[in-house]
Amino acid sequence: MNSFTRTKPQNLLLRFFLYICPTKSITMKRLLLVLLLPFIAFSQIPAYYSGIDFTQSNTEIKEQIATLITTTHSNLIPYTSNNIDTWDIIKQSDLESPNSNNVLLIYGFDDTDAITKNDRTRSITQSCHSGSCIGLWNREHVFAKSLANPSMTTDDPGIGTDVHNLRAADSQMNSSRNNRPFENATASLESTITSNGNWFPGDEWKGDVARIIMYMYLRYPSNCSATDIAVSSTTFSPLGDMPDLFLIWNEEDPVSEFEQNRNEVIFSYQGNRNPFIDNPHLAQLIWNGPVIQDNWGI
Repeated sequence: MNSFTRTKPQNLLLRFFLYICPTKSITMKRLLLVLLLPFIAFSQIPAYYSGIDFTQSNTEIKEQIATLITTTHSNLIPYTSNNIDTWDIIKQSDLESPNSNNVLLIYGFDDTDAITKNDRTRSITQSCHSGSCIGLWNREHVFAKSLANPSMTTDDPGIGTDVHNLRAADSQMNSSRNNRPFENATASLESTITSNGNWFPGDEWKGDVARIIMYMYLRYPSNCSATDIAVSSTTFSPLGDMPDLFLIWNEEDPVSEFEQNRNEVIFSYQGNRNPFIDNPHLAQLIWNGPVIQDNWGI
């Protein structure tokens, strides 16, 4: 069982309705509360996004958000350093829960067997800083370094050290993913190499992956083309710049509490946010695709 549930806003509305209407007798006051709830709960645009004009075209909104997450990226984090580095942040951002001593391993799915490669969690102390990393975790670049143009480096703080793109992962699982583009795998619910030799991240992680790739594309548009890291058509996107795969995964795997907490931690260090975690509807607003609940009532 996952530590964080992925509850859709529609289900929260139903729960609230049942709470305020415990009997068949529904008063006018209660009925008005139900009718107004979508506006009360989902109409507040966070201050971070107050400068975005959401009445503009999808292309203009995309450019505004790209500018926002670039100009607010005020602190570039070193990959490995004697000072605060990406290790330090991931050991906070990727905790299974805020009070846990374990990190959540992307692509992992089973803590109950004797196979360490597919572990879903691991102690924060079991990070790999030397040669043999079996049974240890390291840092996965979700947008693979070699698939960027040019390839990312981690020598200096920058694109290769952006923590929004880094996730804790079992070292062997990280090696299996390697630099494989993402692809659907209809016959598997868990992470696997597809029949075409590409990578399916698993049902639990596919939404996480999609939202990270969307962020990376907007933050580094000339370096991280989303179409270079997916095997997919691009029929939804007006400009053909966002694979259908990621738009579908964004809807099928809703934002989790883990992702929300992670976004807050990284924001506190880097100064910028992943907008698609704050409101997955932004993806639909920019690139079309599946209908997704708008958290802000845009």
